[in-house]
Amino acid sequence: MVVVSSLSKVDIDHLLETFNDAFSDYDVPMQMDSSQLVRHMHTNGCSLDDSVGLFDEGKLVGFLLVARRNTIAYDAGTGIRVAYRGQGLAHQLIDQAIKHTAHRGCTSFVLEVLDTNDRAKKLYEKHGFSTVRTLACHRLERDAWPGKGLVSLKRQQLLRLGRGECEPSWQYSEQSLKAGSYTGFDIVCNREVVGTLCLDTTRGMIAQIFIEPSQRRRGYAKEALLAAQALCETEHLSFYNVDTACLDLQGFLAAVGFHCLLTQSEMHRTLNPQARA
Repeated sequence: MVVVSSLSKVDIDHLLETFNDAFSDYDVPMQMDSSQLVRHMHTNGCSLDDSVGLFDEGKLVGFLLVARRNTIAYDAGTGIRVAYRGQGLAHQLIDQAIKHTAHRGCTSFVLEVLDTNDRAKKLYEKHGFSTVRTLACHRLERDAWPGKGLVSLKRQQLLRLGRGECEPSWQYSEQSLKAGSYTGFDIVCNREVVGTLCLDTTRGMIAQIFIEPSQRRRGYAKEALLAAQALCETEHLSFYNVDTACLDLQGFLAAVGFHCLLTQSEMHRTLNPQARA
């Protein structure tokens, strides 16, 4: 009999085995080692005490990783082992996670789901989640365009982010970036700081690019991305979870050669903090 319980006593290797099985046939390939899973959880603020799992005679067969910040809960990953699907177990996971986070004082629950995963979207909708915006994930192959060397990147001692017009997703919020493996750079032209860039050089992942309003339309953002390529260990640059309503940023990414890999729906559900598990 499958039961739902906290993940508080589950070790990372047991969780990792279940995680990789659950995501073995995911639309976007996602297999991790233990250090990557720990980093994922730490970056997003996950707690095993807040997270819930499905257990069959002590074996973890499903999970919903939960992070909390103030009164907001975030689903950092939901999965069920392939052999246990089709039994309605995802409903149990979501129900328990909602009750658990509401019991701990959360007033809203946030998650992202691939737009190609229509089955998952409908599942969450049945549990009261609704789409609030669409997030696009972009990629640029290395050396896709030449640069002019207008700017240089100066590593920041402490991560400082620009305050742009686009609201970041949970994974790219200031809290997540400071907890993760991201590095901040000042974008410098003629010894003047004209903007900032936040980048994970190991994964080639851009989290934010910001140009001061008075310095825009001068090609600095494009030149900064070219300079970023030389710092990365990957053959591409990625820029994920860009709000499709941020038309200027979407247009800029398309103009410099980024292509959209996929889109995700950010879904929210209001919680009753008085609820009891």
